[in-house]
Amino acid sequence: MHSINFSEIGDAKRNPIGGNRVIWSSEGHTFGTDAVLLADFSSPKTNEAALDLCTGCGIIPLLWAIVRENEGVSGVFSAHGLEIDPEGCVLFEQSAKENGYGEIITPICADLREIAKAVPCESFDLVSCNPPYFVEGSGAPNPSERRLAARSESMCTIDDVCRAAAFSLKYGGRFCLCHRAERIADVVCAMRKYKLEPKRLRLVQDTARKAPWLILAEGKKGAKPSAVTMPALIMRNEDGSRTDELRRIYGRYGEC
Repeated sequence: MHSINFSEIGDAKRNPIGGNRVIWSSEGHTFGTDAVLLADFSSPKTNEAALDLCTGCGIIPLLWAIVRENEGVSGVFSAHGLEIDPEGCVLFEQSAKENGYGEIITPICADLREIAKAVPCESFDLVSCNPPYFVEGSGAPNPSERRLAARSESMCTIDDVCRAAAFSLKYGGRFCLCHRAERIADVVCAMRKYKLEPKRLRLVQDTARKAPWLILAEGKKGAKPSAVTMPALIMRNEDGSRTDELRRIYGRYGEC
């Protein structure tokens, strides 16, 4: 049982997403383009059991379910989203209920630093995470404790995330995450520390003229060294319009 009810979240916001789907968010549990890009980059394969760490309002598992429904993907699908804040889990539950996904996606209210209490060891084929980006004490200050926890490593570090992913993944399973581009060394080092060998790396740029702001990375548990650097993902044309690649990604769940 959660410590709060949905009706107690005074700033809950209903976000229509393609067709009749909806994702509930709040000031403390919102989402942005990075989550959309990670959902696309990490897309579960047929019959994969998936877990999203630091799931917030459940945006990534919800997008996975929406895309599979839109694209008519067959096979068994189950996804869990782990979030430490009960408010995020309640928002996630409400979205799953309204979209009719209650039987295939499940929120878990738990601390990933105590992952062994939350999920069985080596039980997932895919783990994803859109973690806090900033080292504790860096970045712009935020008056909201929830927003601060989502932005800075005050409650979990990249090391904590990779350790939790390694515990949760089956041998050969995939770990996908996004992070600030300037922290690419931290990401790769933490993944290798927990034997999540980097296999795919992709930098994201706002425009072709701007430096990368995001990295998408995929590691494979127990794999041998050998990584592929994918072409950069460019989000905007010089006139500010979405590139064909970004239109493709948003189009997967019903928006262009």
